[in-house]
Amino acid sequence: MFKDKKILKEVLGIHALTLRFEYKVGRSDHLRFVATCKKRYCQLVFRVRKSRNGTYWHVTSVDSEHTYGDNGNYNIDFHCVSSHFTEVLFSRNFVDTGCNIYPKDILFNMKDKHDINLSYNKAYRVKFMF
Repeated sequence: MFKDKKILKEVLGIHALTLRFEYKVGRSDHLRFVATCKKRYCQLVFRVRKSRNGTYWHVTSVDSEHTYGDNGNYNIDFHCVSSHFTEVLFSRNFVDTGCNIYPKDILFNMKDKHDINLSYNKAYRVKFMF
């Protein structure tokens, strides 16, 4: 159950990052939200609807089997919203210490701790989102 669609998208982005897949939004309006794996033959689907009284978003169904390709490695073409990296992965590592953050630090942190290759531009954008 999610309070609003923004939180829903953030959680889905974090989940995609954890399961190592890219998603695309198939349908999104004021009552429903459907996201699928970006790979053509994968069966991974998330369906979410707004409650009857219009207060919360409820997950109605999830086909959690990511059936396409190797889940073990990200490739160069992996895309993820910068805010997912910022809010979840880096807030604990850099902000609490009060140190200066450089894009190179972000690149090394993602590679060492999460085995994700980021572009320098993505790391640069993440730096300014703190």
